[in-house]
Amino acid sequence: MANIAEFIKTAFATAKEVVIKAPSVEEETVTVIEPSLPQPVYKPSSQVLSLSFAILTGVFFKLYDDFSDLSILPDNHFLMEFFKVAITAFTTLMLLQDFYITVIFLILSIMELTLKSADTMFWRAGILIPAICFLLHLPHFVMPTPTFVLVLIALVALFLFIIYVEKITFPEETSTNKLINRAAIFAGGVLMLYNTGKYSGQPYIPLIGGWTAGYMGIYIITHLFELLTKNAPQPHEE
Repeated sequence: MANIAEFIKTAFATAKEVVIKAPSVEEETVTVIEPSLPQPVYKPSSQVLSLSFAILTGVFFKLYDDFSDLSILPDNHFLMEFFKVAITAFTTLMLLQDFYITVIFLILSIMELTLKSADTMFWRAGILIPAICFLLHLPHFVMPTPTFVLVLIALVALFLFIIYVEKITFPEETSTNKLINRAAIFAGGVLMLYNTGKYSGQPYIPLIGGWTAGYMGIYIITHLFELLTKNAPQPHEE
């Protein structure tokens, strides 16, 4: 009996030792690696401020463009000079936030010069803004993933395609059809702003949305006013 009791005691002691020394099984964690993005040269304190710069850039782009194209004010008027300074300031603040939106604006500026569609000296000289911002971004450049590049190319191609189709379809400066088309583009920009949280991997998309909403919003206001005043009935002459 003594031997049996000693055997049981030894067995329990061995089992206890095995349990203590047994390696603990931890849950396997899966780490999702986000694609690395270049650090911005300038990062606003909030997303609202960031998108505000993009919206204001689009607003002042179109204010200057329409006041010039519709001959509302001469190019050397004080208000026109104010628009130019605002464009320079807000465009710089927007482009310094992201390398890829800087690349997009640089490409568009080169195309404007190449196609000679920049109709004022200010628009021609404006290429300096994305060019300088591009150089400031270069020290922070990080090689993107193939998927990131494909998405960027697809969006730029779509953007250029929309611009090309509109120029062919609506060559006039003001028309009801062009106003409807630009209202649709405005809605697209607002949609990009609304879904800002979904674009953490492509931070340039909300900035493009903000610029588009600001630019097209001013177009709708100024050209709707132009259409209404142009088509207004003339006073009856005796």
